[in-house]
Amino acid sequence: MLSKRFKVRSALASALLEILIIIVGILLSLWISNLFQRNQENRQETAYLRNIERDLQRDLVQLQTDLAQRQAQLQAANTILQALEAPDDAQINTIVENIPQLMFTVRFSSSQATFTTLESTGHLSWIRNDSIVSGLTDLYNNSYESIHHNNDDVSGFRDNFLLPLVIENFDFRSVVDPEYRPEASSVKPVGALYNHLVYETMTLQSTVNMYREVIAEVEALLTMVSTTLER
Repeated sequence: MLSKRFKVRSALASALLEILIIIVGILLSLWISNLFQRNQENRQETAYLRNIERDLQRDLVQLQTDLAQRQAQLQAANTILQALEAPDDAQINTIVENIPQLMFTVRFSSSQATFTTLESTGHLSWIRNDSIVSGLTDLYNNSYESIHHNNDDVSGFRDNFLLPLVIENFDFRSVVDPEYRPEASSVKPVGALYNHLVYETMTLQSTVNMYREVIAEVEALLTMVSTTLER
């Protein structure tokens, strides 16, 4: 009788031990699997952050170049406005020399392949720094759009109003012939040009301000990304 009870207990203990071993094995397997997955996600996060860092660095270079061009245009517009206040022969030449600066088109094209991939695949969640995620989302979806809007505003006004007026009424021979000097009496729409330049100056100043804000935003994001990569 005792022998049978002992055998039952022994069998039960063996079964419980086997179950315990199985449970421990499953838990260990899950732990190893989760550890492997975390390591894989960490490596992938690092790779994405490096790509984002590279994209932001490229954007920063272009933003700074664009800003310099817009600042030069703003300076040219202000110079023309000052010359228009007393348009004698010398000032008309100053106007003609500065107008071509306003004709250059500035277009910003962001490097957003990495962000687009992260957003479309749902892998933004792999980046654990919420400040970086929210910063990137605002930068690509809002700030860069504001840059495009400002550039389009400047170019649209130039093409539709300023450029036709300038081509019709100004003589640009002095640009290719330094000895040629246009006469102030040959320029009629001084008032119209002044009004156009006032608006153009306002849009250029707004665009310059927007570029400065976005550059500061990109620099802050770069700092966060670099700090995260160094950890």
